[in-house]
Amino acid sequence: MDRALVDIEKEIVQLTRQPPYTLLMMRVVEIGLPLLLSVFSVFFVFRYTLTEKRSHEITVLLRQRNAARVLSITPAAGAPGAERPTPA
Repeated sequence: MDRALVDIEKEIVQLTRQPPYTLLMMRVVEIGLPLLLSVFSVFFVFRYTLTEKRSHEITVLLRQRNAARVLSITPAAGAPGAERPTPA
């Protein structure tokens, strides 16, 4: 078992130290980028004006649109395929 571990240790490549610039850029990306995107998102949230009144208007429009779709898909009375089988 010890012999196998020694053989594995010989095959492992030693890691090198990262230069300070690389570590700084990693911090900038991992800390700065989420912070910047959060600021942008807060800006757009406050800029987006959706009032309760407008929300209700949109809901009514969507219900009307969906009702129109259902009516256009449902076959008209007397049209081929509109007959429903009667239970026996």
